[in-house]
Amino acid sequence: MHHTARTGRGTEKHRPPAHDLLTVDEVIAGLRVSRATFYRLRRRGTGPASVRLPGGAVRIRRAALAEWLAGLQGNYKEDAAA
Repeated sequence: MHHTARTGRGTEKHRPPAHDLLTVDEVIAGLRVSRATFYRLRRRGTGPASVRLPGGAVRIRRAALAEWLAGLQGNYKEDAAA
Protein backbone atom coordinates (compact mmCIF):
# COMPACT_ATOMS: atom_id res chain seq x y z
CA MET A 1 0.00 0.00 0.00
CA HIS A 2 1.33 3.45 -0.90
CA HIS A 3 0.55 6.67 0.88
CA THR A 4 0.05 10.04 -0.68
CA ALA A 5 0.40 13.47 0.82
CA ARG A 6 -1.41 16.53 -0.42
CA THR A 7 0.70 19.53 -1.19
CA GLY A 8 -0.57 23.05 -0.79
CA ARG A 9 -1.40 23.33 -4.50
CA GLY A 10 -3.97 20.55 -4.62
CA THR A 11 -1.62 18.00 -6.19
CA GLU A 12 -0.74 14.70 -4.58
CA LYS A 13 2.83 13.71 -3.91
CA HIS A 14 3.82 10.04 -3.59
CA ARG A 15 5.68 9.05 -0.40
CA PRO A 16 6.55 5.72 1.18
CA PRO A 17 5.02 4.70 4.51
CA ALA A 18 7.14 5.87 7.45
CA HIS A 19 7.92 2.28 8.47
CA ASP A 20 9.65 1.74 5.11
CA LEU A 21 12.30 4.31 6.04
CA LEU A 22 15.01 3.27 8.50
CA THR A 23 17.18 5.61 10.53
CA VAL A 24 20.96 5.36 10.41
CA ASP A 25 20.85 4.08 14.01
CA GLU A 26 18.46 1.27 13.01
CA VAL A 27 20.65 0.28 10.06
CA ILE A 28 23.96 0.26 11.93
CA ALA A 29 22.41 -1.70 14.80
CA GLY A 30 21.03 -4.28 12.38
CA LEU A 31 24.30 -4.56 10.47
CA ARG A 32 26.41 -4.39 13.62
CA VAL A 33 28.76 -1.81 12.12
CA SER A 34 29.93 1.51 13.51
CA ARG A 35 28.46 4.83 12.44
CA ALA A 36 31.88 5.68 10.93
CA THR A 37 31.79 2.50 8.81
CA PHE A 38 28.28 3.28 7.59
CA TYR A 39 29.22 6.83 6.56
CA ARG A 40 32.47 5.62 4.95
CA LEU A 41 30.46 3.16 2.81
CA ARG A 42 28.00 5.92 1.97
CA ARG A 43 30.78 8.37 1.05
CA ARG A 44 32.42 5.76 -1.22
CA GLY A 45 29.09 4.99 -2.87
CA THR A 46 29.29 1.34 -1.82
CA GLY A 47 26.63 1.39 0.92
CA PRO A 48 22.88 1.08 0.64
CA ALA A 49 21.06 3.86 -1.21
CA SER A 50 19.91 6.57 1.16
CA VAL A 51 17.47 9.46 1.16
CA ARG A 52 18.14 12.87 2.65
CA LEU A 53 15.00 14.38 4.16
CA PRO A 54 14.24 18.12 3.91
CA GLY A 55 15.49 18.67 7.49
CA GLY A 56 18.81 17.02 6.60
CA ALA A 57 18.21 13.65 8.27
CA VAL A 58 19.34 10.55 6.38
CA ARG A 59 17.02 7.56 5.96
CA ILE A 60 17.45 4.23 4.20
CA ARG A 61 14.55 2.52 2.48
CA ARG A 62 14.02 -1.01 3.81
CA ALA A 63 13.90 -2.32 0.21
CA ALA A 64 17.19 -0.56 -0.68
CA LEU A 65 18.90 -2.14 2.33
CA ALA A 66 17.61 -5.60 1.39
CA GLU A 67 18.77 -5.11 -2.23
CA TRP A 68 22.21 -3.96 -1.07
CA LEU A 69 22.58 -6.96 1.25
CA ALA A 70 21.53 -9.33 -1.55
CA GLY A 71 24.20 -7.77 -3.77
CA LEU A 72 26.83 -8.35 -1.10
CA GLN A 73 25.79 -11.98 -0.88
CA GLY A 74 26.13 -12.29 -4.66
CA ASN A 75 29.63 -10.75 -4.52
CA TYR A 76 30.63 -13.18 -1.76
CA LYS A 77 29.50 -16.16 -3.83
CA GLU A 78 31.46 -14.90 -6.86
CA ASP A 79 34.62 -14.40 -4.75
CA ALA A 80 34.31 -17.87 -3.20
CA ALA A 81 33.95 -19.50 -6.62
CA ALA A 82 37.09 -17.82 -7.97
